[in-house]
Amino acid sequence: MTLRDLVSSRLRALGDAERAVAQQRYLKTDQPIFGVTRPAFKIAMREIAKERPPADRGAWERDVVELWAGPERDLRWAAVFWARAFRRRRFVDLATAPLWERMVREGAWWDLVDEIAVKVVGQLANDERQAMRQVLLRWIEDPDLWVRRTAILAQHDHREATDVELLLDFCRRQASDKSFWIRKAIGWALRQHAKTDPDIVRAFLAEQGDRLSGLSRREASRHLLHRRGGAP
Repeated sequence: MTLRDLVSSRLRALGDAERAVAQQRYLKTDQPIFGVTRPAFKIAMREIAKERPPADRGAWERDVVELWAGPERDLRWAAVFWARAFRRRRFVDLATAPLWERMVREGAWWDLVDEIAVKVVGQLANDERQAMRQVLLRWIEDPDLWVRRTAILAQHDHREATDVELLLDFCRRQASDKSFWIRKAIGWALRQHAKTDPDIVRAFLAEQGDRLSGLSRREASRHLLHRRGGAP
């Protein structure tokens, strides 16, 4: 049995038709969904990862590609899980960057893109800082808004290791973008960094003024408002 068949069989057995309809409605997609709860999905995938770990990096990458092919959306979620599942083996290396870019372009919706951006590309950007900096500099200028969103969110979990200059540069470059998804990403990324360095974010908001959208400013200010009890 292939990995895709195994994952499909396990998740299908855990699915619920009514939940599947609700998930499709929530995600605004016609793609088939099994209707598995998030906790049940994680448990099933962890069990499969223990039972069927990839023999090597090549097998791991083939597994990710196979799962990503679907057709159910759950299998795309499984592909992202598989991309992250073997972090200690350091399979996510610079050579895989084109795969994540492809998945972002094809996924083209927040439930897939954000997980790839924060957890997979984020890991790669942390492990391969100089090389991935050049990749992210290309992505931030890409016509595809999901690729740009990925560039903005890639440092979401980096905390003190954040390349602040790069983060703020990306927010400046995309400040005038009209897309909800880019404006939200700017605010989300700044809000997250404000947990580490609120003064930097506060100064950036003051510097940018009305050049940032109201949505970006509101999102970025949430942590600042919590800390100070007032406007940044």
